[in-house]
Amino acid sequence: MFETSWPHKIVCGENAIRYLEGYSAKRAAIVISGSFRKNNAEVWATLDGIMKKNGTAFREIEGPGREPTLTYCKEAAKDMIDFQPDLILAVGGGSTLDAAKVMEIYYEHPDITDEQIKARFALPKIRAKARHIAVPTTSGTGSEVSPFNVVYMDSGNAAMPQVKVGIADYQTIPDVVLLDPSFTFSAPPAVTASTGMDAFVHAIESYTSAKPANFFTDLHALEAMKLTLKWLPVTYKEPRNAEARSNMQIAATMAGLSIASRGTGLAHGVGQQLGPLFGVPHGLSVSIVLEAVMRFNAPLALKRYAEVARYVGLGGDSDEKSLENLMTKIIALSEELKFPKKLGDLDIDKNFYLSKMSVLVQNALENGGTKFNPRVPNAAEVEGIFMSLV
Repeated sequence: MFETSWPHKIVCGENAIRYLEGYSAKRAAIVISGSFRKNNAEVWATLDGIMKKNGTAFREIEGPGREPTLTYCKEAAKDMIDFQPDLILAVGGGSTLDAAKVMEIYYEHPDITDEQIKARFALPKIRAKARHIAVPTTSGTGSEVSPFNVVYMDSGNAAMPQVKVGIADYQTIPDVVLLDPSFTFSAPPAVTASTGMDAFVHAIESYTSAKPANFFTDLHALEAMKLTLKWLPVTYKEPRNAEARSNMQIAATMAGLSIASRGTGLAHGVGQQLGPLFGVPHGLSVSIVLEAVMRFNAPLALKRYAEVARYVGLGGDSDEKSLENLMTKIIALSEELKFPKKLGDLDIDKNFYLSKMSVLVQNALENGGTKFNPRVPNAAEVEGIFMSLV
């Protein structure tokens, strides 16, 4: 048995933002990335004009600027509680979209405890006070269609004071998603690369997940990988190419739909540990370990990897050859995107990295992605993946 949970509506293409024209709302809380607001005056003017034309009063809440902390979400939600919006409009990358969804929980339930909010798929009812619309400004996180909302929380462990936690509930999926390529034009090349690779990792990990296969979202995963391999290099080189940007938005959203049903794997379990201690951006952190994770998984996931290779047009007269063709393609893409490969490329001190190995391994083993990996690793095997970066 399997299930899928999607937004009520996805509007995709140039001028998708015009969907808001005539959208009835008295008050809108616009949670918006500060850097996007600063660098996209023309796009903001369009959004501002639509709100005013609709007669919608609005209040801006600046996004976190990086992956959000639970404390930030609690504090920012106070603005919502004060303003009482009937529409939450989130405009930004995955961090801003995740933050807006967590803010909504506090808006509806200001007294919810940390333990209650961490309980997976067990939130009290939300979406009673406001509808929720997401407008992603990067292509990769899939936050616009995902029930998983990543925040930093205090760990109580001095060796790693904060850990990433996924606040998970299908209720948090936005009602409407607007995929307008003009909102992604200003994404810097490094962000385009890391978020695009994040989409690919989402797709390949969900497709090989130990959770039951899901015919609907597995097709999304396959198509997301095919689109990413074709269009990510184009968006990296031609940032204002609307066709390429739109196709990457579709790929990212398809990959997000896939992880919403089947989750992630060991690349997330390991990679997510590089952010709290070393400041490695999420998309980069999960992509840099992908090769090592795929080779670890190959004994049990070979057939699925071969299916991916053939679907994206890489052929192979045996499953083993198909896997090698796929690995070669992924490595070539990472080189084309000028992706880091080792600790030295990330300016991470080797001795400091090694000193944190035990806590890195333990947190990776406890990560939800690791638990649904097609091959469950032991501590030594997880350490081996971390050591592949040295």
